[in-house]
Amino acid sequence: MRIVGRLVTALAAVVAGFVVVEAPPAAAARPSDIVSGVAAAALPALARQSFPLIGDLTAAECPELPPLWVVAQVQAESGWDARAHADEPGGSAGLYRLAQPAWVAAGGSPWAADPPVDGSAVLSPEAHLRVAIPWVCANLRAVTAHLAATGKPTAPLDAMLVCHVAGCSRVTDSRTGIPSAGEAGCDARCADLVRRYLAAVHDNLTRFAADRGQASPQPRIAPRPPPSAGAPARGRLAPATGPLAPGAPPAGPDTPLPAPAPDIGPLAPPPAPGSGPLAPPAASTGTSTASSTSSSNGSKETVPRT
Repeated sequence: MRIVGRLVTALAAVVAGFVVVEAPPAAAARPSDIVSGVAAAALPALARQSFPLIGDLTAAECPELPPLWVVAQVQAESGWDARAHADEPGGSAGLYRLAQPAWVAAGGSPWAADPPVDGSAVLSPEAHLRVAIPWVCANLRAVTAHLAATGKPTAPLDAMLVCHVAGCSRVTDSRTGIPSAGEAGCDARCADLVRRYLAAVHDNLTRFAADRGQASPQPRIAPRPPPSAGAPARGRLAPATGPLAPGAPPAGPDTPLPAPAPDIGPLAPPPAPGSGPLAPPAASTGTSTASSTSSSNGSKETVPRT
């Protein structure tokens, strides 16, 4: 009996040891302000309010577009001011600062007035995002296919930014997918605008990422040449204004980059339905020696045809 008692005691100790060893550690609580890799507490109020919708739209329609990129790009475009719009007709409006041709091509209703007035769908946060995010996604998929076919080194999300701010031809007609001065109809001021826009979005990616400093790789942008070494300017751009003006200090963390003023960016109306954002331009039927390229924010730049 004494031996049996010792065996029972030893077995009980072994079982207790297994229970202690195999008990799983308590799962670390995930901070409530971390959602889909985004530090929600760092977001502007409207971005935080709109984030569930952004997550739903990207998950359902464009899983390759991270919600963090939506937040960062809108911050650069409008500072999450849903009522932002140009003061003159022909400008851009809303969170993504879309021009009316791009807005209508994306499926939005024509504006009752230009600039749009309060109550317009383009100035409504939810209505704007439901139209704009699929539009941005279409550009992202188009440039992704182009980059894969050509082997250009630019990341697709960076090329999407170029397409939005400067026109998709600046992706297709440049050597890397990000235009340098003197190529793709982009002069020094145009190339500088693109460079600053990408830098602003990447700064916002870092600012709003849950793991700061690990938001995304830096855009692959060629070093800016000194003025004396720059290629001859091509095309015509009106003087830049705001934080994108040459020599102006970088925008602060709460300062949105303004949409290009009329005649500053590249923009003609988007291509006809079915032609796709990267379709080759239609052949000229007249004697003009210039052509226009399109971007989402509706500015226009006339550039020589090559």
